[in-house]
Amino acid sequence: MKKKYIFPAVLTISAIIILIINLYIDVKLDTRISTGTKVPDFEIKDINSSRSFYSSDFKGKVLFINFWATWCKPCRDELPSINKLNQALSQKNDFEMITIAYNEDPAQSLKFLKKFGFNIPLYFDPFGKTANLFGVTGVPETYIINKEGIVEMVKIGPHQWNSKKNIDFILSLLK
Repeated sequence: MKKKYIFPAVLTISAIIILIINLYIDVKLDTRISTGTKVPDFEIKDINSSRSFYSSDFKGKVLFINFWATWCKPCRDELPSINKLNQALSQKNDFEMITIAYNEDPAQSLKFLKKFGFNIPLYFDPFGKTANLFGVTGVPETYIINKEGIVEMVKIGPHQWNSKKNIDFILSLLK
């Protein structure tokens, strides 16, 4: 190939790659669930028993769904507040905390939680299907769902979950 054709070829290939990436990002953002939408039907597995749980198993409960990973520093920073939130609300029969290991070996996540003394329910997402249904693009991402299965809050990035404001918000959904 002559030198005068190399630059246009590289430019064309680069433009195609950028177009494909932009189309993928647009599709992912369009599929992200948002407040006011119905939670999609999902399947997760309990880390300890490998038992499958479905969204219908949590019907009538307020759900706190958090996607996280041990390799994610903001996730690790947020875990103490999630653990404290779970301690504050775990006695409520109509509240369910669901933390989902994202894009890593679930055994690694469980080992991490045990090492640091976190006592929160851990699930894994076979093949990332649930993360795709929610439109997860990174971690941490958290979704609070009301008893009717409607998304009340979406939080992308780390958050202080055991604050009075957040506990009061969740308690208001439990009424």
